[in-house]
Amino acid sequence: MEPVPFERMDRDTAVAYFLKHTGDNPRVRPIIEKGIGEVLVELDLQAGEELWLCKSRYIGPLAGHEGLGAVRNGVIVRYKSIIQY
Repeated sequence: MEPVPFERMDRDTAVAYFLKHTGDNPRVRPIIEKGIGEVLVELDLQAGEELWLCKSRYIGPLAGHEGLGAVRNGVIVRYKSIIQY
């Protein structure tokens, strides 16, 4: 399933979004911050690209994914999956 851009975000918004998947557990925050930082290094945003939350078109039982993508002009140019359903 191909991901689509869902919501533009910055690093802090991405950390908060994925932290919600853990029930906002404060002990997990440093792990999520480190992971998001590694994803941002991997995505290597270039001039004209924005960080977006991206999701598969379908999320359901045992299907779908969410992650972060480098998006230029509404098109995902690089994507890193973070959550697999």
